[in-house]
Amino acid sequence: MYLMEQIDAIREDLTISIHTIDPTLTYNELAPKFVELCDLINQITDESMDDIESEELWCLGENSYASITDLIIGAFWHYTEWHSGQDSDGYKAYCALSTIYDCGMTSAPDETESEWATYHSLGELAQE
Repeated sequence: MYLMEQIDAIREDLTISIHTIDPTLTYNELAPKFVELCDLINQITDESMDDIESEELWCLGENSYASITDLIIGAFWHYTEWHSGQDSDGYKAYCALSTIYDCGMTSAPDETESEWATYHSLGELAQE
């Protein structure tokens, strides 16, 4: 369960930094933090993870500004558009997020989807 606590702490830092006016991380610190989040998730989402743990993971932050899935999907789409090439932190975040989220034939979220708030807010932060 220690990994779940680390994942939730990172989710909380990301949520506060993206969705509130009192961020704990700067925009430039967000991409490496998403890489760290994905690395931790990949450590626990192997075949040994049971259904209860899986449900607990994907429900993290469900009653906050953004759930873990909102953060992952919104950030995935943000970093598809906002990176500076293969050596950039944004591209590293995009690659790490693609190990967690497979977009299939979908497109970036729109205003009717919960992931849009993260996607939109990251875009606003990138322009500052």
